[in-house]
Amino acid sequence: MTGDKELNATLDAIDKGVIDFQDGIPEIQRRIYERLILFQKELQIQGGTITNSAKNIRLLSRIKSDLYDIILDDTDYLESVKSFAGLYEKIDSLNSAYFKALEKKFKPPTIVKEIRKQSVSLVLENLTEAGLEANLINPVREIINTYVTTGGSYAKLATELQNYITGYDSDAGRVEGQLQKYTRQITTDAINQYSATVNDVMTQDLGWEWYRYQGSNVRDTRTFCEALKKKKYFHRSELNRIIKGDFDEFRQLKGKIYDKTGLPQGMYDDTNTSNFMQYRGGYNCGHQAYPIPTALVPASVRAALK
Repeated sequence: MTGDKELNATLDAIDKGVIDFQDGIPEIQRRIYERLILFQKELQIQGGTITNSAKNIRLLSRIKSDLYDIILDDTDYLESVKSFAGLYEKIDSLNSAYFKALEKKFKPPTIVKEIRKQSVSLVLENLTEAGLEANLINPVREIINTYVTTGGSYAKLATELQNYITGYDSDAGRVEGQLQKYTRQITTDAINQYSATVNDVMTQDLGWEWYRYQGSNVRDTRTFCEALKKKKYFHRSELNRIIKGDFDEFRQLKGKIYDKTGLPQGMYDDTNTSNFMQYRGGYNCGHQAYPIPTALVPASVRAALK
């Protein structure tokens, strides 16, 4: 189909950007864990129990700056952040090529540059100080503080920190370390939501209301996304049913609805018809709803909507 080459180029670029960012994360997690091992050796303990002492409290106060130094003094990490931020402009070019393949007179709206500016600023914030403090550093301090102030087991603290920082194997599979898990979600959601937002803006002037659901299966694919890929084409008027899992393909795959939200499992709690194009399948979703002109939708699909 017209536009397939451009569409696939965009999806491949997004996947590669996320994968490339993750390459250096396990090594950083290893260094963080090594620093925490040294920290634990300095703790005052008595009979295998951590004492609630002034020395231990002082040691805890140093952890924040030490962890920041490990991550933000790592030139490879900062280069990865910079490279990922640069991906946004590339995605704009690839998405524009997709629209131009379908509509020769297409020109990207000027607002795209402002959207990109704000989106890049937000992802930089999430991947550096503010995001790291809230999602890695403060949780580590809280774990340690609990053991110090309650006289917890030294051995249990060591195990909990190791699992949290480097990950562990569970019955359900490998659980990633916190930095890897956090940065994977941030990079995946940020770039995919950005691409979806810009595509939605670009569609407004064209008046297209049909979409095809596309994406790779690099990450675990939710039943919802698998079902919508199987459906492939959908009209904007169908969104009210789609976001509730009320379509044949979802039922055929025995998709589950989360009781608390009434939405398919994995979706953001506040997903609705207005923001579905941005949120799609939810956390870590690598799929996109690409708009297409009505003429490219199979006649049988159009007829079934009537």
